[in-house]
Amino acid sequence: MRIPAKLSALRIDYAAVALAITIALGACGGIAIWAVHEREQTIQDRGYHVGANLARVLEEQVTAAVQAVDLTLLHTLDAIQLLPELSDHDPDFEEALRQKLPRLPYVRALFIIGPDGFIAQDTDHPFTPRTNLADREYFKAHVEHPSLGVHIGPPLLSRSTNTWFVSISRRISRPSGGFGGVVVAAVEAQRFASFYRSLELGPSASIALFRRDGTLLLRVPHIESLMGQRRTDIPLFRSHLLLSETGSYRSETAFDGTPRVISYRALANYPLIVTIALAEEAVLAPWRRNLTSVAAGGLALAVLLAAAGIAAVRYRRHYELARERRLQTQHLETLGRMTGGIAHDINNLLAIIASGTRILSRPEGAGAESSRMVAAELADAVARGRGLMAQLLSFAKSHALNIRPVHIGRKMDDLRALLRQAAGAKVVVNFEVAPDIWACQADPVQFDAALLNLAVNARDAMPEGGRLTVAARNLDLRADCRGFHVPVGEYVEICVADTGTGMSPDVVRRAIEPFFSTKGSAGTGLGLSQVYGFVRQVGGDLRIESAAGKGTTVRLLFPRADNSMPAERPKAESPGANAEQEIRSAGFAPRSLHTGDSPVKARAPEETAHS
Repeated sequence: MRIPAKLSALRIDYAAVALAITIALGACGGIAIWAVHEREQTIQDRGYHVGANLARVLEEQVTAAVQAVDLTLLHTLDAIQLLPELSDHDPDFEEALRQKLPRLPYVRALFIIGPDGFIAQDTDHPFTPRTNLADREYFKAHVEHPSLGVHIGPPLLSRSTNTWFVSISRRISRPSGGFGGVVVAAVEAQRFASFYRSLELGPSASIALFRRDGTLLLRVPHIESLMGQRRTDIPLFRSHLLLSETGSYRSETAFDGTPRVISYRALANYPLIVTIALAEEAVLAPWRRNLTSVAAGGLALAVLLAAAGIAAVRYRRHYELARERRLQTQHLETLGRMTGGIAHDINNLLAIIASGTRILSRPEGAGAESSRMVAAELADAVARGRGLMAQLLSFAKSHALNIRPVHIGRKMDDLRALLRQAAGAKVVVNFEVAPDIWACQADPVQFDAALLNLAVNARDAMPEGGRLTVAARNLDLRADCRGFHVPVGEYVEICVADTGTGMSPDVVRRAIEPFFSTKGSAGTGLGLSQVYGFVRQVGGDLRIESAAGKGTTVRLLFPRADNSMPAERPKAESPGANAEQEIRSAGFAPRSLHTGDSPVKARAPEETAHS
């Protein structure tokens, strides 16, 4: 009878456990419902309400600041009208301008630009360099629109202090109605920092000022890369501002991806919008404290179980990640040793073959015409083999690049037949080389291998045929680098564009990863990583633009060669340089080419900096 008693006790235990679990689940459910309700209420009270009040304060402050600047500009215009014969950089007039600055805490400088574009009066004189500002947006706006009143321009980088500022300007009209110049106030974003700190919003909050066209004028805290960007893609301009001039909404900000409660107000008299963004994490801090105290007992067991499960999952993930990294490292080391050993062995064999071809090519050893043709074909094979071995050794990091000036015009002429052969009969190959193309810094062998790689990739992306365009042009990246990760300077850009199947964004992002291939077992995934590694070694960059069904464009950037580098040896000095021509004249057909890997797909272009 003891066994049934034990069974009964077990049933009671199971029932008690089930009841405890049911109570715990019920308590958790009740706490969850309460937590959701309180969370939304906290966001409404502390997020929307507080944010709206702060946005109203910010609107009033910005309106007052802009009005004060505008009144100063109007007074300055009146003073100019009373002094028609005012000379440039008049000491008394400039001193009068300086005395206005203490009443304008956000203005760094006041200056007057004459109709010729040069500064006539300036509070920074004589420290401001003499620079023509006729190309500035605010100057051109008043020239093109005589009836334009106060103008608020986009952020600009000062040419004298190298700091960002926003221009507030008015047109100077001559008594005859002609253009007499522009009076400008330079407003610096950094000067809003003290006002921002006085609001005590915390490190995760931010304020921003936009123009009506979506241009970001200033942001506190300041982020250099965002200055001057037009953000019409964010929800504020895409939907909310179209419905109401004021409001609040929740969104992940486009600047840093942080969930925020954003409140905004459009200024009534100026084309400006102020926003204040409060991080949800900071808004919900009181809610979290209440939730912790209420749920401490009921969620203790759930927290322990969840922590144990999370710890186990994290441990497994860390273990798997470490294992994958170890295998990847071993794979790369093995591949490096393998390629290095094979390359050196084959290079020794090629040296023997080269010696034999030189013997066959001696005048005293010349026999029949066929012997000369075979010698020429062997010499050509040796030259190609050495090039391929150089590429393999470069990947194995056992070979230093032979960087020298490469004359692109002659190089393209030399590669025309080879690239057409690599592209195949179904592909039409066009060459577009600028007549004044510069020489660039590169390894000639690696340069040839890179273009062959890209040509074969393009051929594989166009199985039914298509068009391949190889273009070369000069590129002067003095102002910005246009999405390339290189220093400013002069470069030669080689574009290889096809009309093939293109690539999806996921493939584009991974295209230059070693061992990534879209060809399955037919590809190694090394071709594109070698091309990328080569251009980076010579100081250039690679960028790829592609979309599914719209073809692929690979842009290779090479630094312009200077005159101090040794010139590329003439092609006639390389072994087997005229071999292909000799073999064709003797009736031999050229061999087919197999090189490269999956079509290269690239990084998405970055937004350029404003200037």
